[in-house]
Amino acid sequence: MTYTPNDIADIINAGGTVTDTYTDLRERLSDYLNPAQTARDELLQKITDPATPIEIIHELRARALAEATDAPRRADIDNAVTRELEAALRREYATTAEKNYTHLAKQWNDTARKFTQAHEAAPATSDPASLITQDSKTREAWVLGQSLALTLSSELPLLITAAKLAGATLGHDNDSIGLVITADGLHRRRIWEAWTGENRWTELLNLGATLHAKPLDQYEKYAEPKPLEWVQVHSNSTGVAGFRQVQLDPEDLDYTEQIQQLRGEPSSSRAVRIA
Repeated sequence: MTYTPNDIADIINAGGTVTDTYTDLRERLSDYLNPAQTARDELLQKITDPATPIEIIHELRARALAEATDAPRRADIDNAVTRELEAALRREYATTAEKNYTHLAKQWNDTARKFTQAHEAAPATSDPASLITQDSKTREAWVLGQSLALTLSSELPLLITAAKLAGATLGHDNDSIGLVITADGLHRRRIWEAWTGENRWTELLNLGATLHAKPLDQYEKYAEPKPLEWVQVHSNSTGVAGFRQVQLDPEDLDYTEQIQQLRGEPSSSRAVRIA
């Protein structure tokens, strides 16, 4: 992943750690790009000081002129220095990257656990009017669920960033389904619909998914569902032989049996749903 200065700063603000060497390098880069005093400032300060040798004055003048008149060359040098220091920062951050991901994953999982508990008492999508007759614990769980759902969403981007900086290959945000969701044996299309729809976290729990950020060595990309299929089958519903189109979902658990039924082949299931 391409390093950006704010990425690590955000992780540190969330409780992540870096080495003293990283901090020194970061301060050096900041000091280099934002000098406390330019050559012009120093020249103006020392020009009236008789104790400053004229040779120093001439040197400061040359530096001030260079700062003022050679912007392209100065930018080229600054960019080269920045690239060198940022490469060193990436190498140094790598020594604590996995530890920081683990820290942020624990925070996210704590939120996910509390949200799941609140969901079991009162799903965040419950109609508030239906809660009027419920006990105070149920109503409190519903209120808490609203807040925790927002927290899960707001904490996710930084968790993804930490995972990328620790070496995880997540091409885009949807790749994080496999990072924070366990959906073994569930309908893949329904999981994706929940992920991309409104009330993401509640709908995922309704489907039976588990919200839990995995260790990076257990991460696997959660593939997108296969395209829906249209199958042409014989039909004589009007008394005239013909064909009709039937839509099938390859992600249905009984997809193979649906195909067998349409082909007139024996099926191991007594009840097969044709969508």
